[in-house]
Amino acid sequence: MINSLKWSLLLVFAALPLRAQDEVPKPSFSKVVLEAFAQESAKNYSKAHELYSQALTIRDDSPTVWIRRAHTSAMLGKSEEVSEDLKIGMSKAPISVTDHLTLAWFRGTAPFSSLRDGTLAVTFAQKALRENESIEAYDALAAGYAEMGNFAQARKMAMQGIKRFPASTRVPAVQERVNLYNKKKSFTEIWGSGNDPKMERKIEEALRKDG
Repeated sequence: MINSLKWSLLLVFAALPLRAQDEVPKPSFSKVVLEAFAQESAKNYSKAHELYSQALTIRDDSPTVWIRRAHTSAMLGKSEEVSEDLKIGMSKAPISVTDHLTLAWFRGTAPFSSLRDGTLAVTFAQKALRENESIEAYDALAAGYAEMGNFAQARKMAMQGIKRFPASTRVPAVQERVNLYNKKKSFTEIWGSGNDPKMERKIEEALRKDG
């Protein structure tokens, strides 16, 4: 999902206010987040976590950054940090297409049952699709319908995405999810490095306790 978020950030955060000549230049929020996406995509989770933390010192209103930092924490084995970031991320209203895509995908595919919500996933994905049609939006929409148990609609939306964007590198992954929907199964992401098989359960327990 990381690579799919980069394009909308370029649209949303392109314009920055002018600085006074004697003001110390501040890092661009969009630049920091795009680099964090790149590092996370390359599985450099420690660096990605550092960059997401830096981005939050510039702006802390993006649910995308909170959720992605939570993911890097999980991949680094920092289960105690994940639930807090997810709670904050869930409390932030989506601002950009990126935020709608992030929330749609997370609500439809999260490995934490207490945070999965197919109806919300569909709502967020539909908003993203209206703003900018993409295979990522169709994929998230399909995942949301699958979470709702509407596997026929999930398959339809996934196939629509493949049809509309046949050259996308995401097509093979979407096709794999179509195979799941054909078996009346939803798709669930995996959070954690594999070194701790109880990672997701620990995070789920923390979410339920703190909630």
